[in-house]
Amino acid sequence: MRIRIFSLTLTTALPLVMALQAQTRQRNDDTVVRSFVITRGTEVVTKKQKPGSRPACPIGIGYTVFKKGENGKAARVNPAREFQNGDKVRFVIESNTDGFLYIFHQENDGPPKMLFPDARLKWGDNRIEAHGQYEAPSSQAPGDWWFNIVGPAATERFYLVVSRTRLPSLRSGERLVAYCQQNPQACPWRPPDATWKQLLAQATTDTRESRSQSFGDMQNEIAQKTIRRDVKLQPGDPAPSLIKINSSAAARMIMSMVEIVHK
Repeated sequence: MRIRIFSLTLTTALPLVMALQAQTRQRNDDTVVRSFVITRGTEVVTKKQKPGSRPACPIGIGYTVFKKGENGKAARVNPAREFQNGDKVRFVIESNTDGFLYIFHQENDGPPKMLFPDARLKWGDNRIEAHGQYEAPSSQAPGDWWFNIVGPAATERFYLVVSRTRLPSLRSGERLVAYCQQNPQACPWRPPDATWKQLLAQATTDTRESRSQSFGDMQNEIAQKTIRRDVKLQPGDPAPSLIKINSSAAARMIMSMVEIVHK
């Protein structure tokens, strides 16, 4: 009898516990989103800081995964969904600080390769500005590019990295261009195993995260214009689907891993 009463009490209380947990997650998500977009429309001071001074705010990264529909338009999708052969996806990435963007790709447990910076684009330059939108791959001329999901079933992992300064262990700019000119068969560049492990270790900082549950919205005209005209986002513009922020303002970089599974 006691077991039955306890079970009944637990069953009755469980929805309330789950509701309270959901409310807590929502408050945490709201806090992360607010702290990320609060610097939109303002000048983020990074280069004018005195040497050794504390950064103005914790570094954050946001991204949205868009899938190309049958009508050719891009719609927000949940990266946790199961993708199919022939699907085409693109990332739109935003940082809350000026810095440098790196994108790596890894299929299953294979060796990672660096997709961005690309020696063929802007001479390997990977500088980004706070609250600008950066597409990977780009929809701008000379082509409307997408990541095409093809081949056998696999888990595709994309590592999005934003750092306040250039990461000396990674090739970019003139170093990357010179390397690819001399070793065209070795590009996209693949970081040595020791370099990759070091990068992963540096990225294991304490972070806060917000994941949107709203998907299916088409990429709106405001977002498209900010990309085409290289205009920064404003506080009222749509927030990225996922936002990740370092808990400490002292962290020099942040990494967000996107896992895409396709059959």
